[in-house]
Amino acid sequence: MKYDVIIVGAGIAGSFLASILSKKGLKVLVVEREKDEKTSFCGEMINTYYGKILGISLKSDLIANVYKTTKLASLDSDFELAIPKKGPRIFLLESQKAKSLFIQKSLSNGADIKFKSSVENTIKKGKKVVGIKIKNKIIKSNIVIGSDGSNGVIAKTSGFDIRNYKVLPSFRYKYKNTTDLDETEAIFLIGRKLGLGYLWIYPRKQNHVNIGIGAIANPKLGSIFNNYVNNMKELRKAKV
Repeated sequence: MKYDVIIVGAGIAGSFLASILSKKGLKVLVVEREKDEKTSFCGEMINTYYGKILGISLKSDLIANVYKTTKLASLDSDFELAIPKKGPRIFLLESQKAKSLFIQKSLSNGADIKFKSSVENTIKKGKKVVGIKIKNKIIKSNIVIGSDGSNGVIAKTSGFDIRNYKVLPSFRYKYKNTTDLDETEAIFLIGRKLGLGYLWIYPRKQNHVNIGIGAIANPKLGSIFNNYVNNMKELRKAKV
């Protein structure tokens, strides 16, 4: 079977795109290497401008938390800076729920979904990508969309020069049973040891928080993260 569009990656971008393209009557295939759309993690912070594009309002049950303030702080000193409130509101998305919703819409619209399927290569006709290869099987399409990251298989095998791409390695944890966290404030932390990157604290409702770290070419991310969270009094009784 030949598809109009193949989307590689079932994150927020890939699953949402599949839902709107399939709604327009296109024959869409979504390919995801994980066992389902809930398994992989993706970004959760978003603002009302992009929420409107996704069709998500502040009253939606897909919202984990809405922030009143956002703060930039230093890991090296007592410096803090409140980020101005001008512009769109910032909120935390229930990313797993959102992905599931978009996948279900895609399926209802007639899209095909292949989980636990890793793309080995792209198929090209001249310079044009006309399909993908999975387990020695070729699947053709008019358009292939790489929603698997800037350093993903589609970018690597489509002919793009990605040698100078600045990839931001990161990891995150969700904690429960936190205490005394201001649920109305999101915090970004920067510092000399961290380099080009940041540590984030995104409180969720009901004493939950999303804390993570990301930086370019920094092999000490783990120790920086652990040193910080181990000294957070709000996490003394918390569990990952």
